[in-house]
Amino acid sequence: MLVIVWRDPIDTFEALPCRITSPAYNNPNIRQGRTDLALCQWVAKQVLPAGVPYTIMDTTALPAFRDFRAAWSYDSVTGRVSTDMAKAREIKRAQIRGVCDAERVKLNNPYTKAVASGDLVEQRRVATRQQELLDTPQTLPLATLTTPEELRAFWPLSLPLEAQP
Repeated sequence: MLVIVWRDPIDTFEALPCRITSPAYNNPNIRQGRTDLALCQWVAKQVLPAGVPYTIMDTTALPAFRDFRAAWSYDSVTGRVSTDMAKAREIKRAQIRGVCDAERVKLNNPYTKAVASGDLVEQRRVATRQQELLDTPQTLPLATLTTPEELRAFWPLSLPLEAQP
């Protein structure tokens, strides 16, 4: 399936530096007997701001995983879409931080019970685990992961596997 890949000139904050527009292939009112390529060209003229460079490509030319979609970058000179690994690492760090935060909240009740019962050993154990969870996102070796595939596969052993996005 063909898609239109472009960069929004209005998006100055680069929240989504790579825009992908897919024509409504199944809509006969839009399709009107056009080939896939002709349909994409027609949609590009209708939808994209005037003068914006774009590339029409097959979806198989896009990065394999959408996990780091917000880190995709479009180079209008080469017409390629790639993954900005620095941004992808921050996305992964944010995913892990979210799980760490949820795990820390689960420890609030055990800590309160330990305080109420005067169990200092349990208080220390829970407080230590909470601190570990707080520190985990910043102490991860994400810089050593150089491909989206490696980054996607990475998950800290200290976190539940079922919580992995």
